[in-house]
Amino acid sequence: MKFLITMNMPSNKGNMVHQIIGEINKCNCLADVYRKLNEQCFIWVEEYYFIRNKDEPGEYVKQIPILINTEHIGKVKEAREIKDLNY
Repeated sequence: MKFLITMNMPSNKGNMVHQIIGEINKCNCLADVYRKLNEQCFIWVEEYYFIRNKDEPGEYVKQIPILINTEHIGKVKEAREIKDLNY
């Protein structure tokens, strides 16, 4: 399951926060994420970028795994299928 993770740290573009779409190992719901965040200082995340081509619905493209410091996570929610949203 993919999660939208909001990080309380500056982004490369200078924003005060940034968001990551990713899968967290052995986490199939928010309760699993909650337990993992309380047990570990760092977690492995399989990061995904959403790539949209003109006139196509778009797709998730897997990136290299990253480690995230759990102390900088401000919010986690289940990621919606972006291609189904109207924007």
